Amino acid sequence: MKKGVILVLSFMIFAACQPEKQQDVLDIAGVWKLVELSNYDEEGKVSQPYGNPPLGYFIYTPGGHMSIQIMKNPPHPRLTERPSDSIVAQIARGSITYFGTYSVDKERSVVIHEVEGALNPNYVNTDRERQYSISGDSLIINIESEGSRYKRVLLKVE
Repeated sequence: MKKGVILVLSFMIFAACQPEKQQDVLDIAGVWKLVELSNYDEEGKVSQPYGNPPLGYFIYTPGGHMSIQIMKNPPHPRLTERPSDSIVAQIARGSITYFGTYSVDKERSVVIHEVEGALNPNYVNTDRERQYSISGDSLIINIESEGSRYKRVLLKVE
């Protein structure tokens, strides 16, 4: 009995001493299915270049790793032979993929994707800041860049 009480108290102390940053990461950790990807230009005109709904998942591990996979819907038809360079380029333009680590700045409601590898070489070794909010099982990510705005809506699946 004494050992059980000591074990429970030790666990409670350990849990209370965990950094707040760890809790911030845990808030966003999980597998999120992409259900909306909307881009807004300077005039507010919306486009959905990856379809409605797009295909994709954002994966955030509790340990701080992330993987982002976005693909156009409908996907490119199956290839029956070796594709030409133009077909390969078309397929590449229809997807966004990158991976690395992430951190959360809860005070600013920002998730920072620290990109280690990506289909787009301009993403490699960059930090991509994304405004985020969580409401129930929904994760909403907003990005602003050079007068344009980008919105991603995801549903937690795991």
